[in-house]
Amino acid sequence: MQRHACGFCGWSRPATSATMLDPRCERCGCVLDAVEVAELTPDRGPSLRAPAWALPVLLVLLTTPLVLAAAKVAYARGGTAAGAAAFVIAALAAFVALAPSAQRR
Repeated sequence: MQRHACGFCGWSRPATSATMLDPRCERCGCVLDAVEVAELTPDRGPSLRAPAWALPVLLVLLTTPLVLAAAKVAYARGGTAAGAAAFVIAALAAFVALAPSAQRR
């Protein structure tokens, strides 16, 4: 027994032969492969990975108090201008430290 399977997203459909009249995946549009049913890997179940938005939110929640503390200390010691300058400098330092780097191939 054969199936037409997408190697990108994992979608598959039953097939009677390896020949395909419509070789595109219905889910993502990638080209399908003709594979034997025994070659298909079973589903692994739910993933334990955190959602993609969790890390940026966590980083913002951790750095915001530090930036505000720097501004408060500078404001108490040097006034409004020093507080504003400390806020900007701390925010820029946090951005540089936490900004995602470009991935090279």
